[in-house]
Amino acid sequence: MPSIVYLVGLLNTILVAVVGIALSTLFGTILGIARLSGNMVASRGALGYVEYVRNVPLLAHLFTIYSAAENCR
Repeated sequence: MPSIVYLVGLLNTILVAVVGIALSTLFGTILGIARLSGNMVASRGALGYVEYVRNVPLLAHLFTIYSAAENCR
């Protein structure tokens, strides 16, 4: 019989997934609109951000976030 710990873990996983999907959809929509806009600053800024994120490996982002969070303590 599953313990309450498994249920809490499942609910936390679902919550994190739903929040992540919602935020990434919102952020992607904003970047897409900025990329298609006639404003050159917004368009180039969105392009630069997307190209940077696409060309840098995820592990490098994770190391950067981890070390920045560790320095904040």
